[in-house]
Amino acid sequence: REGAAADSFYLVRHGAVALETFVPGRGAFTFLTVKSGEILGADWLIPPYRSSFDARAIELTRAIVFDGKCLRGKCEADPRVGYEMMKRFIPPLVKRLQSARMQALGMYDAANA
Repeated sequence: REGAAADSFYLVRHGAVALETFVPGRGAFTFLTVKSGEILGADWLIPPYRSSFDARAIELTRAIVFDGKCLRGKCEADPRVGYEMMKRFIPPLVKRLQSARMQALGMYDAANA
């Protein structure tokens, strides 16, 4: 849930999860879908460690949960571990940002057509 403590993250093994945010006057808005093999939840890395969005399984989904709070402590205790985690988390986040930007541009084009 958006605003909840972000103390874990997930690896989606099978299925699909919609990432949603609330838009006043419109309700829940799906801005991205996370699928098999992708990571869900990076807010455990970024203070104040709160979820930035809602996540909802849109089909039968299996995922592995990781204790982000524990891992965050290990990253802070050993900067090498933290650096390795960042190297693994940043590329998928950049890819998602690019995807979200392209989706938003598509919506903008459709609204102005």
